[in-house]
Amino acid sequence: MQIAPKQIKAVDVEIVSKNQKRFVSFLAISIILGVMILLSFFVNNLTQFWSGNRLWGAGSFVVIVSVIHTRFFDIRKKSTPFNERVDPRTLTPWICYAEKIISHAWLLGAVLVGVSRWVHY
Repeated sequence: MQIAPKQIKAVDVEIVSKNQKRFVSFLAISIILGVMILLSFFVNNLTQFWSGNRLWGAGSFVVIVSVIHTRFFDIRKKSTPFNERVDPRTLTPWICYAEKIISHAWLLGAVLVGVSRWVHY
């Protein structure tokens, strides 16, 4: 006999909101670090440091952020460690959208890392 979705108890709203706050903090730190890396591309003193690896640096940063999100900051995974149900009404829509973008961002990062091996500037 199969269990209906309504028979699986929903996760407490406080747990979901706590994990959403953790994700928003992670997102803010990731955005700040990403902007700092992008700004460092244009600093004259650091051109020798990057020396043709700007695309590789940006791509690997995006991959690392996506992997860290999946491992430590995924809202659904962290809210339901025992296969409970997350009520979609407890999730904030813009946070869900941002989480979907970050969870698939590793594809963009992989493309940037791959392209960086052929582009010479």
